[in-house]
This record gives sequence, C-alpha cells and structure tokens, in this order.
Amino acid sequence: MAQPLIFVPAAKGNGNIAYVIGLASRWTLAFVRIHFARTGSGTDTAALTFDIDNDLGSEWDTRIWTHTTPEGSTPGVGSDVNLCPGDTELARWTFEPWQKLVINWANPDSPEITWGLEAAVRLAE
Repeated sequence: MAQPLIFVPAAKGNGNIAYVIGLASRWTLAFVRIHFARTGSGTDTAALTFDIDNDLGSEWDTRIWTHTTPEGSTPGVGSDVNLCPGDTELARWTFEPWQKLVINWANPDSPEITWGLEAAVRLAE
C-alpha cells in the first residue's frame, strides 16, 4: 500500500521559479502541478528544470530532467505542467535526506506572467 501524500507548501509569483523540496527522511515525488497565466497577450514559455542540490557538495548536484511537452514545447502560458511520475520512474524521483529537489523556471516576461505551483511527496518505503 502506498504511503499517504504529504503536500508541500504551495507557491505563487510573477518572477522566476526557484522552488526547493527537501525532507529529513527518504522521499519520492508524487506530483508537481504548475499553472501559468498572462495579464496581457502572448504565450511565452521557457525551460523548466529539475535539479538535485546535494548536501555532499556541488560535485553531486545533478540536472535530472528538463521538462518539455510531447510536442516539444517548453512550459509557460498555454502550456501548464502536470508531472506525476509513474511506478517505472520512481528511482529517478526518489531522494535521500541529504538531497533537495530544486525546480527552476526563468520567467521570460516578468511581471506579466504569473504562476502557481503545488506539489506532494510520499515517504519512501
């Protein structure tokens, strides 16, 4: 039976995303959802990256994924993110207490583009 979801604090803004998830226990990412909106016209996007920030040192910091859509576009206005790793991908999305997941997105049109991020994790078995 799967561990219950632990929702991490939601975040929102109109600048860049630099969101960090880290726990004192071994954990697995359950989902990340990000909605992008624009106050004016346009549909700007930028690369969304997922990196490991390792307490052992920068030699172990690793980019584990750059998100693109099936069509090959990058996330942003008109291209929301709904990442739910499947069972076959859990090894990539399982983190030790000394590792933090850092989600980065460089807003191409701040403050015109706003975003809201929610995420949840599970304690790893």
